[in-house]
Amino acid sequence: MRSNNSVLLDCTLRDGGYYTNWNFSSNFFEKYLYTLKSLPITFTEIGYISDVKDQKGPFYHLDNNLIKIAKSKLRKDQKILAM
Repeated sequence: MRSNNSVLLDCTLRDGGYYTNWNFSSNFFEKYLYTLKSLPITFTEIGYISDVKDQKGPFYHLDNNLIKIAKSKLRKDQKILAM
């Protein structure tokens, strides 16, 4: 049972990126955010902020657009984190 003082962190996209090279389809991202919105998750870590030029996907090199999309789909009390 979750108490009112509990804080839950979801790292599905950041950790999952190690298996997908930080490439997730827009369909997966939409379904993930829709599901997350219905869960008692306080924080979601969606990836990394990096300007290194390499072959890693957009969730390793987060841009403002992906962050804005995530913020618009989540509840107001859910926060987005990035490494």
